[in-house]
Amino acid sequence: MKITRSNLTIHNIKRFIVAYKRKIQIWLFSRKVVTSLFKYSDSLTEYAESSNHIKEQLIWRLEMMKNNEEGKQCIAKGECIHCGCSVPDLQLSDDACEGTCYPAMMNEKEWVKYKIENHFNVDIHRQIVYKYIV
Repeated sequence: MKITRSNLTIHNIKRFIVAYKRKIQIWLFSRKVVTSLFKYSDSLTEYAESSNHIKEQLIWRLEMMKNNEEGKQCIAKGECIHCGCSVPDLQLSDDACEGTCYPAMMNEKEWVKYKIENHFNVDIHRQIVYKYIV
């Protein structure tokens, strides 16, 4: 996102901080190499690892973008075609897509309910979304 006076708001600053906190948790600290450095400090590794429902929603959001025309453009460009934020950093924020790619970030209970209602699950280790038939 290009920073201007009109979009320098508390909401956008909070969105940026949340997204980068999650990015650090998921891509840096949840890696085994880094957490092995802190193997004697369980509290640090527990804090550093992001919740599974956040990881699942990131994988799911990116998959939804791959299946959406606007989302495909965002991925190819490396930034959102609506707001200019970088992809996949934008998918780590709490807000819904300004287009039609995905809804707002859900808490754990909402996320479990959403997956059941929409008949899909997310495999974190293989980073795939798979649908199932009821």
